[in-house]
Amino acid sequence: MLSGTGFDLPAGVPLAGLVPDADGASVTVRTAFHQLGTGPVAYAICVQGIRASSAIDGARYKRFATTSPGGTSSPRMVTVQREWEDEFPSMSGVGGEITALPDPADLFPAPVSDIFIDAMMPNDDGSQVTVAAVRRAAVGAGPSVGGDAAAAGNGLRSVDRHSVDDDTLWTVTGYSTDHDIY
Repeated sequence: MLSGTGFDLPAGVPLAGLVPDADGASVTVRTAFHQLGTGPVAYAICVQGIRASSAIDGARYKRFATTSPGGTSSPRMVTVQREWEDEFPSMSGVGGEITALPDPADLFPAPVSDIFIDAMMPNDDGSQVTVAAVRRAAVGAGPSVGGDAAAAGNGLRSVDRHSVDDDTLWTVTGYSTDHDIY
């Protein structure tokens, strides 16, 4: 049974999904793009236990998920609350996933590669996890502190900003796994 998750990505490749399956048997890692000759590595840390699909009554593994509303803003955050209130907190894994919602008018939607998971943060008592995703800045200019212009004396330089005309709707889903096999 899945007890924890992990991943290893090639340098510069953003994480688009770390998804523990609902049955407690595996984990899937997704990236927004792949570099030739390299790919992501998924790690599934497993222990002896009863999976959710087991024929034995009282499955002791559960995956909880919460999805944010669709929108275009960045960052997007979602908090997954554990549902087994009568048991001692035993969060065993976390995950997240980005979903770009296709425009019904677009017959050939292009894959979205500029949105990625930025953080997966369990709280101190093991009862919830917050997953944050961001959209990579598009090409455009805006003021910021530092850079070559700062050396020239005006304190401003050109930095990437989000495109104001990008209307891609997207969501972030947070995952938490829970079991009581310890």
